[in-house]
Amino acid sequence: MLGRRQQPGIKMENTFAEGLFWSLWKLILISERGAFSEVRLAESKENPGQMFAVKIIDKKALKGKEDSLENEIKVLRR
Repeated sequence: MLGRRQQPGIKMENTFAEGLFWSLWKLILISERGAFSEVRLAESKENPGQMFAVKIIDKKALKGKEDSLENEIKVLRR
């Protein structure tokens, strides 16, 4: 899994996308938690010092609340 350490909080699925994510980003800390997601500060491995906020969504907790995700996407696109 590309040397991934166990991260507390939401568990990411073991997929190609996850491996790609961990090869590009280092998660620094949790800045916010919600009902079905958390926001983490992430540092680019390609450009150390370049920081981004990453929203990680727990798909299992989201079951039956897909409309909430649609609303979240609309808010983030503003």
